[in-house]
Amino acid sequence: MPPFLRTPHGILLCFGGFLMAVAVFTGFDSTQRRKLESIEFPTSAGDKSYFAAPAPLVLSMELVRQEGVPFCLSQTEPFRLRDVHMLPAGRDDSGKHLLYQRAPLSENEPPQTGRYLKIGRDVYLAMEPRPESAGPRQ
Repeated sequence: MPPFLRTPHGILLCFGGFLMAVAVFTGFDSTQRRKLESIEFPTSAGDKSYFAAPAPLVLSMELVRQEGVPFCLSQTEPFRLRDVHMLPAGRDDSGKHLLYQRAPLSENEPPQTGRYLKIGRDVYLAMEPRPESAGPRQ
């Protein structure tokens, strides 16, 4: 019987093969670490960039534009909703502010046209799109 097939040598050979396999898989895993361990926040939770609201909030005041569509204030009181219920809806045309939309509460709910600007933790300004012919910009 060849020496590498004897019981003590076979055990050492299997153990060495196992250690080699662990080393190979560890090397492969370390190349995938950034992708596997990344955390993405698909909601507004964790977003610390707040919109600085103008001092007098006037109804139908244009706040931002997104893809050329003006978004105007639809209510003067800030809208309160937990950050985990707000989904990103893109950036405004200047690229400074992230706009959000409310996550649907049920599958039958129609898509939201309103957008929100985050002004604090769990606090938003509600906006609605305004057609260009609705009146002068403020």
